[in-house]
Amino acid sequence: MYLTQLHIAIKVPNCTEWGGILMNQVNYETMSNADLKQYFLQHREDKVALQAYLDRLNELPRQVIATPDDPNFDAKILAAIQQQMEKAKETDIVLNKKN
Repeated sequence: MYLTQLHIAIKVPNCTEWGGILMNQVNYETMSNADLKQYFLQHREDKVALQAYLDRLNELPRQVIATPDDPNFDAKILAAIQQQMEKAKETDIVLNKKN
């Protein structure tokens, strides 16, 4: 489980614990992949968030598109790249509609 303290402090009036400063804890395990990526991009100094994000990426299943000796290697790689570009474009369109 990844827990860390944010690098921000919130001043709380009449709070004697921690000298009146309250630290917020972040639980990366409860974040979706998209939320974790967004959090990391907004908090690039948070090394624990980076490690949590990289661990998630490494857990994703890898699809073998083609082997080096495949006679259609180039065509398969280009098709996979085009598919990823279309997927990214669709995701961007959806995200822009939300904003």
